[in-house]
Amino acid sequence: MIICGGRRLGHSPSALFDEPYYLDRNLDVAELVGAVQYGAGFDHFCEHGWRGASPHELFNEALYAERYDDMTLKILALDGCYGCYDRYLPSEQREQRIGHFLLAASFYRAAALAAGDGVSRAALSGWGLMVAAA
Repeated sequence: MIICGGRRLGHSPSALFDEPYYLDRNLDVAELVGAVQYGAGFDHFCEHGWRGASPHELFNEALYAERYDDMTLKILALDGCYGCYDRYLPSEQREQRIGHFLLAASFYRAAALAAGDGVSRAALSGWGLMVAAA
C-alpha cells in the first residue's frame, strides 16, 4: 500500500533508480505510465529498460557498455545480470570502474582521504571507494 502511494507521487523505489530522470529521458515510457500501462518507470526498467536505458543520472549505460568489453548482453546474461547497472552495483564500483564521467570513485576517494576530518577507511570501503593502501 505504501509502495503504491509512493508510485502515484513519482517516488523512486530505490535511491539507485531515479524515477523522474528515467521518465524525462524516456518520454514513450512516461506516456505508458500516464496511460496506466505501467505502474511506474521502474516497472518498465525492470522488464525492458535494463537492456540499454540509464536508470540514474550518475550512471550512463551506453558509456559503460562502450568502455568495458565484458558488458555485452550475452556475457551479462551468462553471469545472471540484467544489464550493466545490475553488474555495476554489487561489485564493479569497488573495482573503480567508471559509470559516468561525473562520478569517478578514485577522485572522491582521494579527496576524502586528503580532507581527513574523521572520514574513516571503513566508511570509504563501505562506499566502494577503498583500494589497496597507497
